[in-house]
Amino acid sequence: MKAAFMQRVSFVAAAVSLWLFVVLLTPAGTALAEVRHTNLSDVTVAGASGSLQPYFPDIVKAGNGDLLVVYYWSDSHVGGNGKIMMKRSTDGGATWGAAQTVIDTTYDDRDPSIAALADGTLLVSWFTYNGGPIDVRVIRSTDNGATWGSTVTVGTNMPWAATSSKIIELSNGDLLIPLYGPGSGNQQATVVRSTDQGATWPSSSETVMGYSYGSHLVEQAIAELENGHIRGLIRASSADNLAYEANSYDYGVSWDPPVKLDVKMHAPELFRIPGDDRIFQAWSEYQHPIGGRPVVVRMGHLGEAWNASQSRLLYSNKQTSDMGYSSTVLLEDDVLFTVYYDSQKQTIGGTYSKIGDFEGDFGVKMDLAGMVRSSAITVTTDMQYTDPNNPATGPQGALDGNIAYGSSAFKNAAATAGSPSTYKIDLQGSHTIRALGVLLKVGYAETADVKVSPDGIHWETVQTYANANMSHVDYKYFDSGIPIRYVQVTVTASSGWAGLNEIQLFELVP
Repeated sequence: MKAAFMQRVSFVAAAVSLWLFVVLLTPAGTALAEVRHTNLSDVTVAGASGSLQPYFPDIVKAGNGDLLVVYYWSDSHVGGNGKIMMKRSTDGGATWGAAQTVIDTTYDDRDPSIAALADGTLLVSWFTYNGGPIDVRVIRSTDNGATWGSTVTVGTNMPWAATSSKIIELSNGDLLIPLYGPGSGNQQATVVRSTDQGATWPSSSETVMGYSYGSHLVEQAIAELENGHIRGLIRASSADNLAYEANSYDYGVSWDPPVKLDVKMHAPELFRIPGDDRIFQAWSEYQHPIGGRPVVVRMGHLGEAWNASQSRLLYSNKQTSDMGYSSTVLLEDDVLFTVYYDSQKQTIGGTYSKIGDFEGDFGVKMDLAGMVRSSAITVTTDMQYTDPNNPATGPQGALDGNIAYGSSAFKNAAATAGSPSTYKIDLQGSHTIRALGVLLKVGYAETADVKVSPDGIHWETVQTYANANMSHVDYKYFDSGIPIRYVQVTVTASSGWAGLNEIQLFELVP
């Protein structure tokens, strides 16, 4: 939760030291989802300074093309005397300039969001806190965030209000801001309308978009999917913590009763992809089976029923549950850039992805382990260590689809540039590969490169990792597929024994 007035999660981080000369861990089962993104490296948008660190980012693309991220800057997740900062990127998120203070009142200014209107105006919204929420405020810029004007307070009929998602501009020119606060015994989700481009937000325009007896409905995100049709995804704090969806078909004047979903969301986000019927939906998933509170993405379509099983992980860190609260912007073509916070790393990070990564046909996942057993393919490697207490350890451990630590291939020596460790697959013929997934030694830093070849003579490096500490499979995509016979992972530096946890291939077949 973003505020102390809500039930909070106890954050526990456990450090576990694993040594291969001791019995390896029992395999923990195949992962339920995997991280998918482009070959563009993750970036750090903002980091800690002394006791202060960034939380709750929100991103927008300004009229001049710059990316702007606003975030809460404080010495604690909640309750500090925080302020709202902003950073700017002029190169699509690759690098970020110095932080700029946007808001710093006598209150705890928290949970900012930033929106861009059609005329280029930028609006930052946030709520003030002083042992509890007070009100929601908005500030504007007409020069791409270089300067900011006076503050406007958002009207509400609730005793207090908070917000966690951005203002949206509707096709009829109105603006809506999502609020949450006290209802009849439980917290409710509302929207307040502005008909003058955010100059005023009268309480008389407030409409309840979601209320459910026995549940606190909070942290909702809203988007206009079609003219007049607005959808909201709403976090619920309840016995089952399952989120809700709400829909309006009259520009937010009235709302259908909220419908419970099958997923536990914190701070959802959604928007329609321009030019088609796809809907980007993301959230931080509370109590996800993989641990932590990872950022999860589902690419939906207009008219399509909700199905959480279609979701995939974008970013995770199982060492903390104090993370996530993502915000995403569409860059050129089909590239997305998502920001999120990670309190364990004390950073706001950024991850690139492609729209197709969350919905496309990646081809048929090859049963590499079965193909080795039937001698249809061969593996050549110096990662030959076996553990009598764990049959999943050995060369076959890198092909079994299991990302548990012990289900891996290991060499009982460290890898160095002068003495690298290799794992080479010969597919015994050409296969058209759409995606290649690699997970190095889980939880330990390794440096490695991944190469492919159609003939064993001409090699192409398709992925490199420098001192990477990985926890999930990382994917490289080949949009039209490429012919491959050989795949080779070469580890040139490792923390302890060299290891390869997983390698996966997805084949395009007629």
